Amino acid sequence: MDFYGYSSLGETDTMNTRIFTGLEATDSIKFDYAHAEYPGYGPDRLIVRVSIDGGQTYPFTIFDKEGVALATVPETSSNFVPTNSNEWATFTYSLGSIIPVLVELNEFGVPRDFVLYQNYPNPFNPSTIIKYAVSEERPVSIKIFDLTGREVVTLVNEVKQPGTYQLTFDAGKYASGVYIYQMISGDFVQVKKMSLLK
Repeated sequence: MDFYGYSSLGETDTMNTRIFTGLEATDSIKFDYAHAEYPGYGPDRLIVRVSIDGGQTYPFTIFDKEGVALATVPETSSNFVPTNSNEWATFTYSLGSIIPVLVELNEFGVPRDFVLYQNYPNPFNPSTIIKYAVSEERPVSIKIFDLTGREVVTLVNEVKQPGTYQLTFDAGKYASGVYIYQMISGDFVQVKKMSLLK
């Protein structure tokens, strides 16, 4: 979209893509963008949000840049039209962190397997949701570690009935970085990574 002279200072515009169906966790969102700042005006900002319920809600922010961070070329006082590939940037985001893994249920609606889902949103700030499935009554432990292997916090440490659960991890008091979260229940062990960006 050409924003040069398009709208008033401070105005917010919304663009929606068509709805894509049948996407899987192995798919990605990819787009190219080109932007130049105009001197003397407030910075432009581009936010890309994703819906997984057909556009009813948009809980996942996968791209958020403004000003110099958004610019792909030096500022200009004329109408900017990209003329070569060096003036463009490409953004790619794996949908694996927001499309849940499907868990097979038995005839009673109980998960057939233990599963630890990828947290979402990911990256996150300051909180994220972790879902997990329990196929039989057993003690369940979910812990978070930093990359040195030091335990940061225990989120779950109790016997769980069969079912699917979710919890919110608030990392407001922790430093930015990559963290490991681990679920253990009997001989089931699963580990995933998440990124806290402040």
